[in-house]
Amino acid sequence: ELDWTQAALYVGMADWAELAEREDQDDTYYKWLLRIGRRHQWQPGARMYHADDIAVSAVWLDLYRKYGERSMWLPTLARTEFVVSHPSDGTLELNYSRAVTLERWSWCDALFMAPPVYAKMYRLTGDRRFIDFMNEEYRATCDFLYDREEHLFYRDWRYFDQREANGSKVFWGRGNAWVIAGLCEVLQELPSSNR
Repeated sequence: ELDWTQAALYVGMADWAELAEREDQDDTYYKWLLRIGRRHQWQPGARMYHADDIAVSAVWLDLYRKYGERSMWLPTLARTEFVVSHPSDGTLELNYSRAVTLERWSWCDALFMAPPVYAKMYRLTGDRRFIDFMNEEYRATCDFLYDREEHLFYRDWRYFDQREANGSKVFWGRGNAWVIAGLCEVLQELPSSNR
C-alpha cells in the first residue's frame, strides 16, 4: 500500500475526496485514505532516498493539512529533514543493480514522486531547505535527462543512445506525462511570487 503505484492512485483519490466532500458532502473517500494512512502509521516507504518511497507522503501531507493530526506528518518531516541534511552524492546514471543510483531522481518519473512532497514541506514549514533541495535535485535531473532539441525527457540515461528503426531518438511517452503531472502538483504548492 506504500508503493508508488498506490501513491499515484492516492494523489488522484485525494482530489476526488475533496470534490466529493464539497459537492456531495460525502467523506467516504477521505475515510478510505485515512484508514490506509493510519494502518501504516503515516510512514513513507522503506528506502530512505528513493523517490518512489516518499510519493505516498504527498497524500499524508494533504490529509495533515485537512485534519491537523500531528502524527500524519511527523514521519515525512523526519524523512525529508534527514534527506535534505544528508543529500545523496549518488550518480544520475541509473543502474538497477546498484541501489545508490536510485538515491537521486535518476529517472524522469521520479519528478512526479518526490518533488511535490518537498514543495508541500516548504509550504507547511516555510523552511527554504525543502524548496532549495527540491530545486537543486529537479534541476540536476532536468539538465541530465531533458533533450533540448526534442523538448522531451529521456526515461533515464540508458535511452540516450537508443534509436528507432528510422533513426529517431527513443523517448518514453509515459515518463514525460509523469514529469508534467509532477510539475502540476509542485506548482499548486508554490506561492504565486515563486512561480
